[in-house]
Amino acid sequence: MATHPLSSDDIAFGRAVLLATDALGMSAEGAFWIYDTRDRKWDFFLVTSLFKTLGSREIYLRLNKALERQLSARETRKFQLLIGAPTESLAKTIRAAAPTDIFVSEPQEVDISLPGEDTKALVYRIAEPSDDRDVRRAKIRFRRLSDEVIAA
Repeated sequence: MATHPLSSDDIAFGRAVLLATDALGMSAEGAFWIYDTRDRKWDFFLVTSLFKTLGSREIYLRLNKALERQLSARETRKFQLLIGAPTESLAKTIRAAAPTDIFVSEPQEVDISLPGEDTKALVYRIAEPSDDRDVRRAKIRFRRLSDEVIAA
């Protein structure tokens, strides 16, 4: 399993994105890079229970605008972000290999076995799914804080 190394800039930017989502009140349960052996590239995933309540479109729109303000518009334009729910099989596989709590952001490299391939992942965080009460709170907080950042 040969992988192209993930650059230190990408590692730092991925962590910055995760911390920015924390500042936006998103309460993301996970963030990680995973190496796609077929495409020979690293993909960044954000895992959030808001995926099932807000949907990917609203999350993407709010995040894109807020991250341009919080980080760098130039860097965020070239940064591809994939979003999923903590109940999806990839998130469960990553969580089984490298479980963390909800406040962790220090990257750790792990080997991952997926159907048909073994690969590497760099995991910042992959916690258990939030309960319904916490998801409702995060939804309100994320909408309010992202609106404030976008309007600034």
